[in-house]
Amino acid sequence: MRNLREEALCAAQRHADWLATYGPSSWDRYDFWAWPWARRAKAAYCRNATLGLSLVAPFVILDAVIPGSRALFGHRQRFATSDAHDAMGLCMLAQRHGDDGLRRALPFLEALVEERCPGEEDCRWGYPFDWETCFGTWPAGTPLVTCTPYG
Repeated sequence: MRNLREEALCAAQRHADWLATYGPSSWDRYDFWAWPWARRAKAAYCRNATLGLSLVAPFVILDAVIPGSRALFGHRQRFATSDAHDAMGLCMLAQRHGDDGLRRALPFLEALVEERCPGEEDCRWGYPFDWETCFGTWPAGTPLVTCTPYG
């Protein structure tokens, strides 16, 4: 039986192979909620859960039952969290395979530099879309604790 390190390396290699075919952009589980009408529904829900439930329910059901329907509400895009994880995995593979892994990680590291929040002095990341919360709308590119640690 292989040890945990070998299992992790094999999983990272499978992901790297998939990534080479699929590409760096993807659908996100938040794609529904980044769509303007869904953001409005979520805002209504945040103001009054009872009244807003009927507005958010269709999006929750679509996401649970037909996740591919996200394509109707958004487009594939890059996410700093994904780029950071992919870069880390490719760098881990570089320890085993040498320069090829580093060459493959470089575009993800370059993307992280480009994806930083505009106007920020330090390296910080946020969502590439407006995000509705119970505190109001956080505009795209707002540094968030859910993204920055990964970068």
